[in-house]
Amino acid sequence: MLKITLKFMMLVLLLLLPYSANAYDVEVDGIYYNLSIDTQTAEVTNLSGTYPYIPQLTYVGDIIIPASIEVENIQYSVASIGNNAFSNCPQLLSVTMPNSITRIGYKAFKECI
Repeated sequence: MLKITLKFMMLVLLLLLPYSANAYDVEVDGIYYNLSIDTQTAEVTNLSGTYPYIPQLTYVGDIIIPASIEVENIQYSVASIGNNAFSNCPQLLSVTMPNSITRIGYKAFKECI
């Protein structure tokens, strides 16, 4: 019985593995966000979420963060920039952010020129 249960649990974990690959909940107009359904807020994040292990050139050029985004007919206020959100984006030129941003995460702009 224990062998069957262990094998079943491993199978379930392997099937769920692809769903944990994304470090973000949604992409809107080239910006990646994690969403909080409870507070209806969004946090800017990066594509891979793996910095510094696999750096990604996620953001390039001039980025304009909107005050809010709409996802599946729900309006989310963009309230924060997450940890490492723009890290290791040497081709990032500027980030324009709205007044709705109340927190900028740890190393959000690390290694940006």
